[in-house]
Amino acid sequence: MFATARSLWRLNQAARSFPSRRIGPILCPPLVVSAPIRNHALGIKYDRRAWSSGRRDDDERCSAPKAPTAAAITRPRTRQEPSPWNLPNAVTVGRLVAAPLTGYCIVTGHFDLALGGLVYAGASDWLDGFLARRLNLQTVVGSYLDPAADKLLVSTTTVSLAYQHVIPPWLALVIIGRDVALVAGYAALLRNSAGSFAPAEVLRQGARNHVRPHFVSKVNTAMQIGLCFAGVASAGDLQLVSAAVVQGIGNVTALTTTASGVSYGVDFLKQRRNG
Repeated sequence: MFATARSLWRLNQAARSFPSRRIGPILCPPLVVSAPIRNHALGIKYDRRAWSSGRRDDDERCSAPKAPTAAAITRPRTRQEPSPWNLPNAVTVGRLVAAPLTGYCIVTGHFDLALGGLVYAGASDWLDGFLARRLNLQTVVGSYLDPAADKLLVSTTTVSLAYQHVIPPWLALVIIGRDVALVAGYAALLRNSAGSFAPAEVLRQGARNHVRPHFVSKVNTAMQIGLCFAGVASAGDLQLVSAAVVQGIGNVTALTTTASGVSYGVDFLKQRRNG
């Protein structure tokens, strides 16, 4: 018995004095687990809690690899916002400039030029979105410019068509009234979020948030643009669309405009209630 204990004691001393740490985890656990009585007879004590948690005392040579510290863990970098001076936003600005020119052509009776302006506006609306996704140039400024260009084009065209008695005036009032209400409600939300009435704070708060339109708003925008195309195509010497088709599209547009306004109104009330 004493010979076996002496052999175990020598193995223990050899494991402690060995320079490599790989011998410690191999030789020390059998001494603790398989021969607790013999180690107790020799007066050798082991701390099993320190062993199981991967720690060691000053007397222990057996150790487990340390876990990486918090300083060694690097945080992922956030994506930097692209510059607003880019090609997609330039295409959107071109659509903004084309909107009043299209309205002027309708008022003066040049419906062929107005139809060309609408075609250019529709093509640029697709092009700026395609370039922003393809070139990864989606910006906060672009998220505001794109719907602003659409609303300016639709508002200018509907007012001009109502001036030429192509569509009823009440339909133009419904479209413009909904847009004015949305702009006023969104400005109120930004003012509450900024906590100040200063225009600089409101604009800074708005620059942090992307504008995400509702699905019913996208359908409404498509219907409004279709109304503009149909109204211009039916006016003057073009006569590409009948007046009955324009009236039907106008009635559907009035319904989608009302539904879109109600949808944004409910969203506004929810955000106002949540603070």
